[in-house]
Amino acid sequence: MIADFHLISLQLGSEEQMLERALAALGDVDEGETAFLPEYLAWTPHGSGRAFARLIALAQARNINIVTSLNVAPDLHEDLPGRDPDARYNALVIFTRHGIVHVPQAKVTPQAFEMDEREDGPNIGVTAYDRINRVRLDWQDAIVEARFLICSDVAALLQFSPAELACDLLVVIGNFAYGAERAASRLLGQTIEAGAATTTFHIKFSDSKMPAHRVASTDAPWRMAQAPCSASRCASKASLVLARCEAQGLPPKLQGQEDAARVMD
Repeated sequence: MIADFHLISLQLGSEEQMLERALAALGDVDEGETAFLPEYLAWTPHGSGRAFARLIALAQARNINIVTSLNVAPDLHEDLPGRDPDARYNALVIFTRHGIVHVPQAKVTPQAFEMDEREDGPNIGVTAYDRINRVRLDWQDAIVEARFLICSDVAALLQFSPAELACDLLVVIGNFAYGAERAASRLLGQTIEAGAATTTFHIKFSDSKMPAHRVASTDAPWRMAQAPCSASRCASKASLVLARCEAQGLPPKLQGQEDAARVMD
């Protein structure tokens, strides 16, 4: 099935508001398509559990794929390579249209407030993950190699060489401050220029409602939008089907690489 990518920016708000805005925006995604939502659609354990239940049901009911990050409990990230079985992560979650969920990546560089486990803290309490995985996705008759960076994980672009980070598709899901967002944009542009990735996406929060915008690819399947997209919705004709992926770890010190295969069909 041919699928569009929809990069959906959302206004910041409470977890309840964020979820309702996401569900409303997903109403514009057509059957068989893939939608990317910003980092931390929900950040507390309770809010993430509620969002998880709503999104897995919606993905199957609407026959769409949904990608976002949530505060994921140990029982929900069993296929995360090299995971700590007792830890919570700010994890990338892929809800497939078949009702299957995959967690191929988690945030490597969570902020101090995210890891604060005090009773009077922000009620997040996630742990730092220790690797950047290469996720392999079935794209019709080809395998597309992708990497997912969550917000400040873009620091990996400075830590590793283009050859070490090489992939077809680099997706950044993050909410940056204004100055940091501009720096992230430059890094993504440099990543393409250096040949580390053919295509980059940036899915972020928006400060205000913006008109829908569609970015179409050229004839070459991976020559798509190369800059962060700040529109409330944009799509590129990627013709990507989330059917199967496997993840190869790229730990910070390039040791102990680990493979994990998973099937999305």
